[in-house]
Amino acid sequence: MFGGRIYPHGSLSFLLRGSFLKPGVFLASRVLATRGHRWSSRSYSVTCDDTDNYQVTVKVKGPHECESNDHREELLTQLENIPHDTHCLRITEDTPPHIEWSLLSKHFRNVRDLELHTGFNEELTDEGIPAHWPLRRLFISDACAEVFRSPFVLEGKVESLVLLGTSGLRFEGPTSEELYRTHGDAVSRGDKEPRYVTVQEGTPEERKIELIWLPDLVVDQMNKRYAGTRAAQLPTSQGNHNLQCLPREVQSNMAKLEIIENDAIDTFNRMAMALPHVVEKLATLNLRSTHALDFHFTAENLFISLLPQLSELQTLVLSVGEVFENEDTLPNLYASIPAGITTLRFRGPASLVRSSQWDTWVESFAST
Repeated sequence: MFGGRIYPHGSLSFLLRGSFLKPGVFLASRVLATRGHRWSSRSYSVTCDDTDNYQVTVKVKGPHECESNDHREELLTQLENIPHDTHCLRITEDTPPHIEWSLLSKHFRNVRDLELHTGFNEELTDEGIPAHWPLRRLFISDACAEVFRSPFVLEGKVESLVLLGTSGLRFEGPTSEELYRTHGDAVSRGDKEPRYVTVQEGTPEERKIELIWLPDLVVDQMNKRYAGTRAAQLPTSQGNHNLQCLPREVQSNMAKLEIIENDAIDTFNRMAMALPHVVEKLATLNLRSTHALDFHFTAENLFISLLPQLSELQTLVLSVGEVFENEDTLPNLYASIPAGITTLRFRGPASLVRSSQWDTWVESFAST
C-alpha cells in the first residue's frame, strides 16, 4: 500500500499499466521553477466568486515562527475587526501552522472561498483547513514539493480548485519529511549511498555536506507505486492514513480544475493517477504550461492518453508552449481532445501553424 491510501479501479486506471513515468530526475533544487519565471498572483484573476461578500486578507506567521511570543497576538489583533461570517478569505505571507489554523477555525464559520498564498517558504499545510467551512473554491499559489492531505482536495469536496505557480505537488503517499526520513534510514542501514559536496571553508566535517534530492526520492516512490516494484511500507502521516480515496459510488463535487504554469500538465497527470474518481468527473479543465518547466515526473504520452477519457468535460482551456519532447505530440494533439466538449479555448506556439497538421486542426474545430 503506497502511503496508506487505496487506489480505486476506474476508467482511468488501466492507463497506469503503461510506461508513463520518467526514468529519472536531474534537478537538485526543491523549487522546480526558476526565479526568472516567477510572477505575482495578481497577474491571474483570483477575485472572490461570491458577489455578496468582499474578500478579507489575513497575514500569518507560518510554521517557522510559531514559537515567537507575539505569534497568537498578531493574528488575534487582525481578527478583532473581521466579521465572523466572512465568505471570502485570503491568507498571505506563509501557510498557517496548527495554532493559526485553530484560531482561524474558531473565528470564521462560513468561509466559502479560500485563497492560500504560501509565500517565500512555499510550504503546504492544507490538512489544517477547518472541516466545518463550506468551501466551494480553493486557490493555492506557490506551494512546492508537498503532498495534499485535505479531504477538500483528496475527496473532491471543493467545487473549484486553482493551483497557481505551484510545483511538484502530489496527491498521495508520504510527505516530503517522511521521504527524507526514510532515505536517511536507508543510508544508515547501508541500503543507499549518500551523496556529498565539498565546500571551500570550515573544518573538514563542516566542508562535507550531504545532498538529498527530493525529486529523485519522489520518482523512486512513484516507480515503486506504479511500476510494480514493491518495497516495505513507508511510514505515513496520520492525516494521510485516514484520507483514503472515495468509493466510486460516492459523488465528487469537484467540477472545475485550473493549474497555471510550472509543471501544470505533469501535476494534472499525477492527480489523475492518484485521484481518478475526482478527475474523471471534471466539467471544466484549464491548463497553462508555457515556460518549458513541465514533465518532471510523468511522460507526456500519459496526458495524451488521459484527455480523451474525460467523458464529462464540457470546457477545455489549454495553453501550451514548446513543452513536448516528441515533435509529433503537439501537431496531433487535436485528436486527443474530448469529442463531447462544448467550449474549447486553445493557445499554442507559432510552430503549430507551420505544421503539416495545421489544416487538420482548423477543419476539426471549424463551425458546422
